[in-house]
Parts: sequence; structure tokens; C-alpha cells
Amino acid sequence: MQYPALPEDNAIWVRELTMKTKSSSSNNRLSVACKQIKECLKQLKTQETEADVKALQGEKELEALVPLKSARKEQLENLCIRPNLVGKKTIGNLEIHQNGVRFVTHQGNKVDICFSNVKHCFF
Repeated sequence: MQYPALPEDNAIWVRELTMKTKSSSSNNRLSVACKQIKECLKQLKTQETEADVKALQGEKELEALVPLKSARKEQLENLCIRPNLVGKKTIGNLEIHQNGVRFVTHQGNKVDICFSNVKHCFF
């Protein structure tokens, strides 16, 4: 790991620091500080994830699926989707559209996948 140069010659970088206290109660200052640091890290990770999601959504607008022009509705029945939406198994039907596919669970949840968002496909 490369650290940036320090302005002073005698200065050093601290990579890890361990502190101990004689107090064993859960409300001592060290444990409170540790909890606050962990909360800060969680909030920072959540903000970064939300920013990434917003950036991806900004790049590609969600497009609506266009139904096939044929009178017959093409679909595969009783399929499982992974990762599961809720519970152990999510069973539903897969419908084909002109510009993507839609997975509809028996409970009514929908997952739309546009062909423009698919990079690789394996058969």
C-alpha cells in the first residue's frame, strides 16, 4: 500500500491502532466511540451505493416494455427467478416482449429486463 509523502521527515503513518480500557460496562467512552465510528462507516457506504444507483439510473432511462404484435401471448410458466425476490422460491411466468422480458410472480410482483441492459447471454 502506498502512502502519500508527509511534509515532516519524522512523521509516520498509523495503519492500525488498538486501545483498551479497564471499564467493562457497555457505556464507556471507548465503546461509544467505536459504535459511532461503525455507524459513520455504514452511512458512508449507504450514501456511496445510493450515488452509484442514481448515476446508473441517470445514464439509462427506464424504458417501457412493448408487447408483441401477435394476438397470442408468448410465455413460459412455472419458472423460478434468482436471486429470489421474497422467501425461498419465487415462482412465476416469463413473458416475452419486443424489447425485453417480464417475470410476473403468482403474487403479482413484476421484474422487467430490457434487452438493451443485457450484456452477455448464455444458453
